[in-house]
Amino acid sequence: MVNTENRNNLKWLDVLAIFCLAVLPDLANCLVLVGDSSVAESTTFTQLLFLLLVRSVQVSVPILLIMRLRNVCWQNYGFVAFRPDKDFLIAIGLAVITYAVFYTIVLALYNFGINYENDPNSLPQPTSNGTVSLSTVTLILAASVANGFAEELAMRSYLVTRVTELLGSAVVAVVVTSVLFALYHSYQGRYGVISALVAGLVFGTYFAQTKRFWPIMISHFLLDAYPLTLMAAGAE
Repeated sequence: MVNTENRNNLKWLDVLAIFCLAVLPDLANCLVLVGDSSVAESTTFTQLLFLLLVRSVQVSVPILLIMRLRNVCWQNYGFVAFRPDKDFLIAIGLAVITYAVFYTIVLALYNFGINYENDPNSLPQPTSNGTVSLSTVTLILAASVANGFAEELAMRSYLVTRVTELLGSAVVAVVVTSVLFALYHSYQGRYGVISALVAGLVFGTYFAQTKRFWPIMISHFLLDAYPLTLMAAGAE
């Protein structure tokens, strides 16, 4: 009984550590960006990508170390054999579902007079002649892969698994992690919050049911790389 209680206490400490590492800094950044838009405006697109890449490594490495030190069963956290054909198809399907649900909500809000174009977005919007350099594409791909891995590792692989173990409810775990995921995307405006919430619910539900990490990581990569490429090209 004591050993079980001690193990649960350690798991809660781990959850707190991951929260402080992967969620709290981004929540603080949101407060800064929402309160002072000049911070985002002074950031170039290349700097944004570089910061995203560094932040992703900063999150991923400590979490992997914690998991290694805890001697976790990696399969329980979704790290199972990678299936290139099936996992890519599932990832595309998850991305399509996420976009479909998101745009359904956007359309509903538009019908109530809430227009996307009126939503403030503090991300820098670069001007471009429509072409993207090879170095920019490379940085976009690297940042998208790193961010997809880091956020899915923290929010779905680790926190959904741990919170489910501690509270005994996968539904609660998915909802809580999705809300946190959405909150620290609030610097992107109301539609950034909605898209993050939808993605969190879709990815979290899939992960809770299948315990497969690679499809959600790839889908997250696709959902990041596509808009970042459009931003780099100056597309509307």
